[in-house]
Amino acid sequence: MPMAIWIFFIMIGVILMLLLNSTQRREKALERILSQLGEHLGIRMKQRQFFSGAALHGMFEEFEITVRKYRVLTGNSRMTLRIFIRYSLRLTGFFTVTDRGDIQEGQQWEHSDIRLGDREMERVLRLASSDEALAAALMPSNIRAALRDLKSRVEMLFLSNSWFYCCVAPVLRLDGDSLYEIIRQMLDVLKELDSGTSVREALIRNTLQDPLGRVRLSNLKLLSSRFPADEDLRSVYRKCLEDDSRRVRIEAARQLGAEGLPAITRMLDDPDLREKEALGAIELLQEHRYRGAENALKGLFARNSSEEVREGILKAFGAFGDAALAPFLEEKLDEDPGGLTEEVMEALGFCGRVESVEKIYRTGKSSFNPFVRSAAARAIGRIQSRLGGVEAGWLTLSEISGAEGGLSLQEESGRGGLTLAGGKGGSDQDQD
Repeated sequence: MPMAIWIFFIMIGVILMLLLNSTQRREKALERILSQLGEHLGIRMKQRQFFSGAALHGMFEEFEITVRKYRVLTGNSRMTLRIFIRYSLRLTGFFTVTDRGDIQEGQQWEHSDIRLGDREMERVLRLASSDEALAAALMPSNIRAALRDLKSRVEMLFLSNSWFYCCVAPVLRLDGDSLYEIIRQMLDVLKELDSGTSVREALIRNTLQDPLGRVRLSNLKLLSSRFPADEDLRSVYRKCLEDDSRRVRIEAARQLGAEGLPAITRMLDDPDLREKEALGAIELLQEHRYRGAENALKGLFARNSSEEVREGILKAFGAFGDAALAPFLEEKLDEDPGGLTEEVMEALGFCGRVESVEKIYRTGKSSFNPFVRSAAARAIGRIQSRLGGVEAGWLTLSEISGAEGGLSLQEESGRGGLTLAGGKGGSDQDQD
């Protein structure tokens, strides 16, 4: 028994000596790496202390750099080296870039997260700022690419107005040259951030030059919301009317007003136009009541089977209020537009003519849908309101007490006029 105890303690001693020797070897290897790095940076290595390993600390190209490893008894795969760069950027707002860590796919974004439209970057890095326009201005494509590449080479990353921090692992698989490349990349990012370009100039640059349409769009929106539209900005918006992204073109036209509407009208003929893009264009044309787009919208209605797009077109036609659209709308009513019958009637209420009334009436009368009947009543009422005040033979709208949505067409006594009335008990029979 005593012999077994002695053997046990001897084995423990051997294991501890091996661990100590292994740790010392790692520390010496790390010192060699830091010594190589120090030669690149022109910084002398600080000697090891009891609670911490060797470190570098000094100035390089006007930046304060610290490279340090704390004494941690872990395997080589987890030995980490921490790189700190201290500086002061000439910025008027606060911003941070941090890695997303173990964020799972589909997890909720933080309230302060800023999304510029670069999905590849946003998968691995999180951008936050007190000023969204400032954050967008600081993130041109070359900076985003550099940060993505840097994140692929380090374990952790943090960037702010005054600190740039990276955690590198595994250290012993690197050398002084590799660490210098990482620090050089960090410094290049900082110099680009502190280039002195104004927020306005940077947003213009990103709007016109970024390779990603989503990023160009976000920069364009921030530019227009942050700065008043002087002639220089209007010139930028005109260039955006030729952008490859249709969403950028729509937003540029929104900023230009009437000047940009012809370009959006031409875009409606694009066979690759997506539903959301079509809806955005239609909304803008409706907002300005741009009748110059009527033929293009008719063509889009014929080509596009999306009910939402067709509904948007009909609403735009109603907003235009152009009587010249009445034959087109009457034709669609005759074609039995199904779920869009109410929308066609609504548009006819604003565009319809006397000849439209019979078609509206017959469609409403033949329908068992109370919403269609109500739409018919409203449409005829609006036509009468717009075209009222004429001689005999015109329209009048009457509501009979207790009606439940039934429709009938009557000749008004003594005048030969048309009357829309609710039949008692919701009857669909013609009144004699």
